Amino acid sequence: MRFTIRDWIWLAVVVGLVILLWLNEMSLHRERVAMQEQVAVQRESIKNEEAILRQKITIIDNYSLKLERELDALKRKSEELGVPPPKTPLTLDQTSR
Repeated sequence: MRFTIRDWIWLAVVVGLVILLWLNEMSLHRERVAMQEQVAVQRESIKNEEAILRQKITIIDNYSLKLERELDALKRKSEELGVPPPKTPLTLDQTSR
């Protein structure tokens, strides 16, 4: 069987296309792996931030309960001493003035 120049050119074109497709696939694979690693790092960071925020919420909740108990104790003490309760409760706006 004889190969003509046209056959060799077609073979070169087909081999070139196969090589280009393979190189493109390898590039996409590397990008995909890099993105997956980046997502894993971001997930870990988010989990750490979530744990820190949960700890802060717990601290704030505990402090809030402590303040409520102290307020109740102060109210009882003022009742024992016969001090009249305030007419309107203080708000954040009134305390900042």
